[in-house]
Amino acid sequence: MSKNLKQSTINAASWNFSNMLVGQVRTFIVSTILARLLMPEDFGLLGMAMVFASLTDSFVDFGFGNAVIQKQKVSRLQLSTVFWINMLMALFLGLAMYFSSPLVAAYFEMPKLEAITQLMSLTFLIKGLSTLQNALYKKELDFKTPFKIALFAGIVSGVLGIVLAYSGYGVYSLIYSQIAGWVMGTALIWCFSKWKPSFLFKISEVKDLWSFGYKYSLSIFIDSIFSRLDTLIIGKLFSAATLGLFYKAQSLNKLVVQYAFSSFSGVLFPSLSKLAHDKEKLREVLIRILHLVCFTTFLFSGLMFINAKSVIVILLTEKWLGSVPIFKILALFSFIYTIPTILNSPILSIGKSGAILKVEMYKKSLYLLAIPVAIYYGLYAYILTTVFAAIIGIVLNLGLVQKFFNYRIIDFFKLFLNYVLIFLLLVAIDYFLGNIQINYFISVIVKSLIYVTLYVFLNSLVFKTEGFKEFKNIIQGFLIKLKISK
Repeated sequence: MSKNLKQSTINAASWNFSNMLVGQVRTFIVSTILARLLMPEDFGLLGMAMVFASLTDSFVDFGFGNAVIQKQKVSRLQLSTVFWINMLMALFLGLAMYFSSPLVAAYFEMPKLEAITQLMSLTFLIKGLSTLQNALYKKELDFKTPFKIALFAGIVSGVLGIVLAYSGYGVYSLIYSQIAGWVMGTALIWCFSKWKPSFLFKISEVKDLWSFGYKYSLSIFIDSIFSRLDTLIIGKLFSAATLGLFYKAQSLNKLVVQYAFSSFSGVLFPSLSKLAHDKEKLREVLIRILHLVCFTTFLFSGLMFINAKSVIVILLTEKWLGSVPIFKILALFSFIYTIPTILNSPILSIGKSGAILKVEMYKKSLYLLAIPVAIYYGLYAYILTTVFAAIIGIVLNLGLVQKFFNYRIIDFFKLFLNYVLIFLLLVAIDYFLGNIQINYFISVIVKSLIYVTLYVFLNSLVFKTEGFKEFKNIIQGFLIKLKISK
């Protein structure tokens, strides 16, 4: 990675992290207040209502956004054509969701879902208006402007959600807050974006974008289907309360994972696309990124695992204690969320979206095994089965990396093993020490300090991992940048 591109990537990652932080803090505050005011059943209802939107969201863009990022030059006619295709898809999907709301309510046997699902159908039209502009910001590695937009929209919508929660709007507080944030964010993106659509449309001009985009979009759609199996299966076979407990445990897990990872992954694909001509350099960068992501993933995974009970009681009160075992299982296997995206990014950067689509079809077929397991053996067996399927999926992703970049699967496991051994050692120590009966706040502080100290010590002085070195370099770079800015 050239020095200029590396610096641009680090700058973009820092702004993207700030953007992620703003969005997640808003969601965290509002959802935490709602969790204290509502019952797990209400969050289960919200998860059920979002199923359709989550499954079909990728079709608003249909992969054109990533195709625009991957392609070096895109014409004005192509961009306008893509925009109008996005708007047509958004309108179609919004209407489809609205009119299918009775079916959603009937499937889960929850009449309340009909009105909630109809309201959520607005998300397609709102997102359709800003999808391409967001892709163009990513293409230019400009994450500063979206950060400023998200900061303002996030604060206003977050305050609105809190006010509505205390006013007795219940589960609608989170929904209205989300919609308000999307509307405000979209309006501001249109104000600040240099690119505006023209009344130009020629479908033949986006043929090459389509050939890349539809394959990637289908892979995202397949991933969405199977990632929402949780809601479809748990909501149908168990209860809204059980789904609510799972939903909250999963959302807390993903919240922490996003802080550790998503800010960087968001700039990874556009950055690597600029190196598409040099596979050897891509391979080198991929290995460095894998070290960094493994280090941060197991750092945060360990903190989540050892503090699971204390964090959930502090944030959500004891009525959510049923989500603690689920949260711990997800924390143990957080790497199933981070590693696949890292492995897919270099494949996408060289335009091999078809290969990813093929692998995704194989990967997701494994998740079908979880359905009979859920029926006969219950919730925890179902969760562990999906984890096992995800691990096999990572091996399939590694097969693509080996094929295109000559990075052997065994080399990855050697890299991975260093970090997982440190993680398991520290988690085992915490487990055998048992639960110390002290204040929950004090417990989080003490356990976190001990874990971070031992984790850094083992990575820096005992195992001397490359991930720690990469993490240290990034932190030092940020500190130098802060000193310069002052």
